Amino acid sequence: KYDSAAIFTVHPERRLLQTRAIAGRLADLVPPGYAQCLDEGIMGWVARRARPALVNDVQSDPRYVVRYPDRIHTLSELCVPIGVGDEIVGVLDIQSDQPDAFDDTDLRTMETLAGQIGVAMENARLYQAERSARQQLRDLVSYVQSAREDERTHIAREILDEFGQLMAALQIDLSWLNQRLPTEGQRLRE
Repeated sequence: KYDSAAIFTVHPERRLLQTRAIAGRLADLVPPGYAQCLDEGIMGWVARRARPALVNDVQSDPRYVVRYPDRIHTLSELCVPIGVGDEIVGVLDIQSDQPDAFDDTDLRTMETLAGQIGVAMENARLYQAERSARQQLRDLVSYVQSAREDERTHIAREILDEFGQLMAALQIDLSWLNQRLPTEGQRLRE
């Protein structure tokens, strides 16, 4: 009996709930990137308390907040926390324009879905961390190879410079010796 579903993620440092996915009648009404303060609304209450909220008459619930009363006509709302371990990372929210739209079966279903979404979010986070670690490892290997090549080039230059200096000194010494040899010592010169 719901006509809108949304996933919001928690940004604890900014104390916000931000839209990540939305479907149904509210998809065209809620602007992209919509965020709401973590201290307001049924969704904020659920995120802060880590407990679900089944509200079949939102008009009588003081936690209910509507930003667009001329366009949004929600009468029932079911919101469940999305957790990863002990941390609440988001909320799954469904709304209906019918009164008394939800029951305990809907609540259990949404809690199961929220659990699966939490697993998927953690898997995505781990996958991203693994990709980042692999990239860092590739960067490190590239850096080490580059440093190794630079060091080899440096050592080769040092060896060639030293070898060149020794050869020049040897050539000077041989020239000096050649000038000091007696003129009749052809065999000695050879």
